[in-house]
Amino acid sequence: LLIQITDAIRAVDTNHTIFVQGGYYGSSLDGLVPPWDDNMVLCFHKYWEPTAISSIQAYINASTQYDVPVLMSESGENSNPWFFDFVNTLESNDIGWIWWGFKKIDLISSAFSAFVTPDYQYVINNFRDSPIDGTQAFKGLMECATNMQSALCAFDPGWYGALFSADFGTTPQPFVNVSLPGRIQAVNYDIGNNGVAYYDVRAKNEDGLYGAPYNNGYKYRNDGVDIYANSDPQSVGFHVGATDNGEWLKYTVNVQTTDNYRTSFRV
Repeated sequence: LLIQITDAIRAVDTNHTIFVQGGYYGSSLDGLVPPWDDNMVLCFHKYWEPTAISSIQAYINASTQYDVPVLMSESGENSNPWFFDFVNTLESNDIGWIWWGFKKIDLISSAFSAFVTPDYQYVINNFRDSPIDGTQAFKGLMECATNMQSALCAFDPGWYGALFSADFGTTPQPFVNVSLPGRIQAVNYDIGNNGVAYYDVRAKNEDGLYGAPYNNGYKYRNDGVDIYANSDPQSVGFHVGATDNGEWLKYTVNVQTTDNYRTSFRV
């Protein structure tokens, strides 16, 4: 089928590059090599696997053997540390990448996450194999479309930092502006890689689709830190939990006055 499509394109267009990808969720090279066109790129997807070069060695080998470019055309659904490490592996081997995706609904694995309204939750619960009220469904879908505006979404700057910031792997950056004297929320630790802004014993999912989570609470931020929702009126609505020996968090603060400070911790 891909060869037939290529032939149809080349009948009217000999200029543009053809991008092709294989089966098994875009991970297989079966049938893609040897290339059948002189201006072709082999694409692959990669999820929930180790970020080491071994995960992409087959594509590197194909690129070298057949003198054809390769592109990692879809990835994501993992922690910011996984993003950072995998992008470094790709770029150090001259492989371009495309991420999926920067805006999602009620997920932390994106830069922007839209909030789910009760009417949109009704759509989620009833869109398949259930009678559904058209008026309520329409209302829920319109609410979802409205909530997808970036200004109305939850934002995690660490997502962009992991993909684009050279400092992510070396220098922590403030997540929010905090001045002392004042209150530091535990979940507002710095932006940076695992071992730079924080340390968590499990910061990535490299065990496949149903592997153990990197953020046990799966809330607020896309890091290895385990963050849970709560209703504590003295918090931002989230707390850090499931701590293990040796784990730590780092905070950047602006000290307004040089003095001796009294500290207290809410645990």
